[in-house]
Amino acid sequence: MKLLNGVFFITAIIVLNSCSKEESSTLVLNCPQNKTEAAFQSQDSINLKFANWLSSAKVSGGCNAAVTNDHLSAPNAFGGSVTVTFTATSTCGSPVTCTATFTVNDDPSSLGGIRNVYYKNLAADPATGYDPMTGAPIGYKNLFTFFRFSDTTLVPTTDSATGKWDIAFKSSTIIINSGFSGPGSAAAFVYNGLFSELKEVPQDSVFKQDVSSTELAIGKSWYNYDPAAMILTPKPGKVFVIKTANNKYVKMEILSYYKDSPASPNAFVDQARFYSFKYVYQPDGSKKFE
Repeated sequence: MKLLNGVFFITAIIVLNSCSKEESSTLVLNCPQNKTEAAFQSQDSINLKFANWLSSAKVSGGCNAAVTNDHLSAPNAFGGSVTVTFTATSTCGSPVTCTATFTVNDDPSSLGGIRNVYYKNLAADPATGYDPMTGAPIGYKNLFTFFRFSDTTLVPTTDSATGKWDIAFKSSTIIINSGFSGPGSAAAFVYNGLFSELKEVPQDSVFKQDVSSTELAIGKSWYNYDPAAMILTPKPGKVFVIKTANNKYVKMEILSYYKDSPASPNAFVDQARFYSFKYVYQPDGSKKFE
């Protein structure tokens, strides 16, 4: 209140809400739909799809609205699920939440059709420790790790005398379930060429079985060894073509022999005897990989 020329004037201060009528409408959060992806894709592929799914949450209304979530890590590419809580906030209203689930389905019966698989860090009798005096790796068990392509399964050693496995790994040696190595009817040969260019099993292919410990269908033919660096690396352009124990066809390529697939392995740092590989499995018995 102010006196001017004998007259009192009243000054009023009106504070307006910073939100317009349109902006201060009800806060609405649209959650992503629950999503399921097939297992055995690469982890990078699952991570990208999960990130895109997270970003599909949308918010409208409110004032300066924003949406956040509580889970940034995707499920494992070999199977699993995460339930994410999404929260929408506004400067002129209460927060709103919703939940949705992202699943990687590892049920083989749900996959159907040709399967493209990336498998990481299959342990092939790795060292369990190091000699404190020499630093040399120790603790090898001298056992193969048995693997089945159809459902991407590690088969127990107790089933090594059955037809439940297709291929097995120990150190740098690879065997298949046939002949000298097992009771199955698996067979294989090494194809020289690019993995991506092998569309089907060539008509003139000659499959081999494991005949003896020194005459294996795959054996040690797949790598080069640098004695100076003490590093083993897969030979480029070597693709295994395998007829499995249940007469299905697979093409397979070894990507790395070291844990977590380092780009430039160091024998003094990176742990050996961990296979990472990719393969295509044709479940219908045909020889086509596409």
